[in-house]
Amino acid sequence: MAAERSGTYTDGLSVLTTEVKMLNGAPSLFVNGQPHTGLMFYTPDVTTAGRRIAEFANSGVNIVTFEFCLGNFCSESTAHDFSPLDARMEAVLTVNPNALILPRVILFPSNEWLAQHPDERMAHRPRLAADWL
Repeated sequence: MAAERSGTYTDGLSVLTTEVKMLNGAPSLFVNGQPHTGLMFYTPDVTTAGRRIAEFANSGVNIVTFEFCLGNFCSESTAHDFSPLDARMEAVLTVNPNALILPRVILFPSNEWLAQHPDERMAHRPRLAADWL
């Protein structure tokens, strides 16, 4: 069941609602109560994709998705620094203020954490040709 919210924030911006519900027998994305195609623009680096984000926005594609590794932002030795994520969000919204941003959070630990916790590392053995027989 989708949570619904409506109203206006104190700065005058409307509350955005998104939900997935059935439409004609298939799960469908709804934005502010209206069916949405779900088409989105993916880029591995939004900081260099401004022109392409704008081109997609001009074509009506306002969902932008990119990935970031949470381990790169969290460190045991320093305070969490999310300014690189803030910069990515700003890069999208500068080009397309109407963007709906869908970040893909990668949950790999940082190299620093892996070095400090070698017993917690998960490793797989390489596959051998005999494995496929």
